[in-house]
Amino acid sequence: MVKEVPPFMKHRIAIAVEYPLMQHGGVEMLIQDLLEGLAACYDLILVSDDPDIREIPKRYRDFIVGHIYWDGRSVSYASAKKLAEALQAEKVELAHFHFGYVYAWGSRLLGRCPTVACKRIGIPCRTTVHSVQPLLEGFCGPLKPLWFKMALWPGAWLSRLHVLLQNTGEITVSNHDMETMQKWFFPWEKRITRIYHSILKPGEERTVDFSHREPMLLHVGTLATRKGQLVLTRAFIQVAKKHPEWKLVLVGREAEKAYVGTMKEEIAQAGLDDRVVWTGPLGRSEVEDLMLRASVFAMPSLEEGLGLSLQEALYRGCPAVGSNVGGIPELIDHQSNGLLVPPGDVDKLALALNILLTDDALRKKLAAEARPSVMRKGMTHTQMVENYRRIYDSCLNQ
Repeated sequence: MVKEVPPFMKHRIAIAVEYPLMQHGGVEMLIQDLLEGLAACYDLILVSDDPDIREIPKRYRDFIVGHIYWDGRSVSYASAKKLAEALQAEKVELAHFHFGYVYAWGSRLLGRCPTVACKRIGIPCRTTVHSVQPLLEGFCGPLKPLWFKMALWPGAWLSRLHVLLQNTGEITVSNHDMETMQKWFFPWEKRITRIYHSILKPGEERTVDFSHREPMLLHVGTLATRKGQLVLTRAFIQVAKKHPEWKLVLVGREAEKAYVGTMKEEIAQAGLDDRVVWTGPLGRSEVEDLMLRASVFAMPSLEEGLGLSLQEALYRGCPAVGSNVGGIPELIDHQSNGLLVPPGDVDKLALALNILLTDDALRKKLAAEARPSVMRKGMTHTQMVENYRRIYDSCLNQ
């Protein structure tokens, strides 16, 4: 339980995200829970891509004392300065910017990131990077030729290094991402730390029942190339005939229509339309219900910072199979609470699925270790909020 701070003693902090607060993604869900956890301790100003604050549900509006609209589609020196001045007008003492990827918030272009503009007018900033892409990604179009990326990279790197220098420090969400960022931005590696994110609240969870699981393979995540769902559907196609009672349930927003179209076309060609369920985005209680019913959870990502949905599924007693990439191995302990496979390898994923779908005793063994493994690693909402409070208070007391 977070101890509430008297209103007259509260510091004023901005929580900034480039997206609409209620967009169905891991970053947005994390921000929602941070607002809830921090509101008792600080006066919070939300910066988000919500043109009308009334678009934000009242339960989250109650956690903030102000809102500033940020249009991430028009990043410029002028827009960065405007945001910094708006934060100054709100008497913000510390601004916490959440980066969905390394070069977010215009940080690939020197002087365009709002954190730099904030530093100029005396507002200290902290940043959190939620996903670390490959070295030559994120600062230009992914389809650009290699020579083009290599030509642009030095300028983007110097600009991002400058952003890191201007901040009080940067947070990553996994050891993998922390170590990667420390290598890339080695001149300021000591400024880069790690906090495990979590929306899990021990004491509020529903009872885990291992005996009433359905033959359901579940995946929760934004439907996009980097999440690897096409690898998952192709692997499921390989094993589906051996396990006719099993179905695949895909939960998430369709971020890439063509990508999803390819999946649906291949599933139809395999005659599995009736065994693959597309739910679209769901609310938290609906996702929790599916996790408590599913027998296996799949996280086939090609890139992943940590994987909040994987963390949730394990906590709810669902054994997992996932890619050996990013922060996923920090959640899945191979052959202890799940299985790890090489990213993008359809055949290896199909083999792992076949093992899990066949062996009921193995699933129960892995499931029994799933929740304890999450708890041992301190991956709870309470721990996350305490870690951020410690960092905020350190910044404010400097």
